[in-house]
Amino acid sequence: MGLTNPKAYLAFASLFASYTLIKGSAPQDSFAKWLLLVAVMVVVDIVWLTIGGLLRGLALSPNGERALNVALGSMVLIAAGLAFA
Repeated sequence: MGLTNPKAYLAFASLFASYTLIKGSAPQDSFAKWLLLVAVMVVVDIVWLTIGGLLRGLALSPNGERALNVALGSMVLIAAGLAFA
């Protein structure tokens, strides 16, 4: 998680505050949520780095890189739109 990414902080804070996994023990609940979030971060980071390594090997032209950036940005906008739908 980037230190300058406020969206990530908000997303993780909302996940932490939204649900109770272990009732009656706030420290255990927080620790369980922390473990789950760290596991998700590790898996997502590994997948993201793997995909990035594969894309780097494509040696795209500047126009191809631009098209990929636009496609990935569009997917982020669509995902955000679906979250509000």
